[in-house]
Amino acid sequence: MREIHDSVLQTCAKGMEMKIFKALAAALLLACCNAHAVYTIYIYESGGNVVASGAGTLDTTSLGALGALSVTPLVIPVSAILRVGTPGASIQAFGPLNGPASFGPGGLTNADGGSGDMVGLFGALALFVPQAYVAGDPLSSSASWSAATLATLGLTPGDYTWTWGSGPSSDSYTLRVGVAPPGVIVASIPTLSEWAAVVMSALLAIGGICALRRRRP
Repeated sequence: MREIHDSVLQTCAKGMEMKIFKALAAALLLACCNAHAVYTIYIYESGGNVVASGAGTLDTTSLGALGALSVTPLVIPVSAILRVGTPGASIQAFGPLNGPASFGPGGLTNADGGSGDMVGLFGALALFVPQAYVAGDPLSSSASWSAATLATLGLTPGDYTWTWGSGPSSDSYTLRVGVAPPGVIVASIPTLSEWAAVVMSALLAIGGICALRRRRP
């Protein structure tokens, strides 16, 4: 009788372990299915320039291919057009998207330089990714506008997001204007009061040197 009892307990334990395993597997599968890619780009002022820096991944499987071309980095806030990456890079356009039609009143301003993967968007009409891009691959891109500010480029600070797809293939492109990427130290331009302090310190130092020279026999 005891052997039968132990056998029943072992069978129940194995059955419980199998149920737990199946539940964990189902939860993991659900988490994987609900996960989606995301790309975030930051545009901010640093050291008298405006810098754009983006990174992430994109899922284009639910978008239609619109064509390929070679482009340069630029920004047209009034039309929600932004391209960031190496000048002359070949891109593939996909669309359409859901999102804002502008992120400021500014017109066309070409970037003074760029590097990395060419990524961008043409409002809600199209998303730009490197030609032959494989959905889900990591992306990293940057561009800069020399001697510029967010105001001179006509950029309105804030967060802007474009979305597309549904379920496992849903994805988004987020633009953060006026915010630097996490961990990035923004270089500031000295204010007039700071320049005055620097000049005053220099004058005091020069005065001290002259006084020491006069005291020498």
